[in-house]
Amino acid sequence: TTSNWSSGILPTSSDDITIPNGCPNYPVIDDGIGNIAECSNLTLGTLASITIDPNGYLTVSGTITNNAGNSGLIINSDGSGTGSLIHNTVGGVDATVNCYLASSAYQWHMVSSPIANAPLSVFSSSNNLYYYDESTDDYWSGTVFDDGSVTGWITPAGNMNVTQGYLINLPAETVTYTGQLNDNTSSGSITINYTDHGVNAPNGSDYDNFDGWNLIGNPYTSVIN
Repeated sequence: TTSNWSSGILPTSSDDITIPNGCPNYPVIDDGIGNIAECSNLTLGTLASITIDPNGYLTVSGTITNNAGNSGLIINSDGSGTGSLIHNTVGGVDATVNCYLASSAYQWHMVSSPIANAPLSVFSSSNNLYYYDESTDDYWSGTVFDDGSVTGWITPAGNMNVTQGYLINLPAETVTYTGQLNDNTSSGSITINYTDHGVNAPNGSDYDNFDGWNLIGNPYTSVIN
């Protein structure tokens, strides 16, 4: 509301915003896609915070300076959706990003990390976590493995890779990523692998069915187009 701001008006995309320490209340953005919160540059004090709730959208056309660390910038998620942040900061911004995986039972989810170097321990279990290696001579049919067949689904080790998509089998849970957000850029390129595996696999399946398949993850805290 306008009374929350020293100027008495809501910020616009051309305004530089500073959220200082000692405020009685800190901003919670939850006004929906029809009321996107905007500013030019955003600075958070060492004890300040801003929260983007599942129905909230924040666009920072400039950069974010977060002096409060991971607790200063929080993006929430639940069954209704996930908060959205678009920004143009180079070099990463400390944040906590919650990602809700909706499910009534164990099921497969396609996931990726919005932060750099996310450990596999962000998941309650990584027993059924895989990435896809397109270069593998994959020759399984549909969802049923043929006897002696080979699959390109590989169990990862170490940290999650930026823009790498992963497949994981979990019940409903909220995955919490803490660390530096991946750099936001208006354009860029992602390497897509393509391997010509030949004609027919040993089980008779057509290798071409799996040539060029890559699972690419969204590395940002917003949708992409």
